[in-house]
Amino acid sequence: MAKAAAEGKKPCCLISELLAPFSDALPHMLNARKELLLAVRAIIDKKIELLEKAAAKKGSGPARQVEVK
Repeated sequence: MAKAAAEGKKPCCLISELLAPFSDALPHMLNARKELLLAVRAIIDKKIELLEKAAAKKGSGPARQVEVK
């Protein structure tokens, strides 16, 4: 993208045009996005785990244990 701008070429699309000034930072931005998504996933997984534990204590939901007599 930066090459195209330096050579005087028009960007191929609006997104390329918008990202052209940030082309050097783009890999860092994509890496930060991946790390953010991983952090959000970890939070969601932890919340699911806590909900399953709470459901097991209450005796409801898919995590409950049934005793057969």
